[in-house]
Amino acid sequence: MAEKIQEKSQLRMTFHNGDKEDGTMILKSKLYPNIAIASSPDALLTVSEAIASLQLLPLVEVAEVVTYTLVSE
Repeated sequence: MAEKIQEKSQLRMTFHNGDKEDGTMILKSKLYPNIAIASSPDALLTVSEAIASLQLLPLVEVAEVVTYTLVSE
């Protein structure tokens, strides 16, 4: 049976960087690596709100990007 082990976690924040001529949003993402694996969703959201308050562009989305390693037992 296989097992997955969480290897790393990153915080991806997506910002609204204007609109195209057809009205579609132009998005810009920033990735913050080396997030503690044990971070709670509330802690990640609090940090992302603090970072967003320092940005010029409005925040659209916050995501946690998790990388796993698969191993067989």
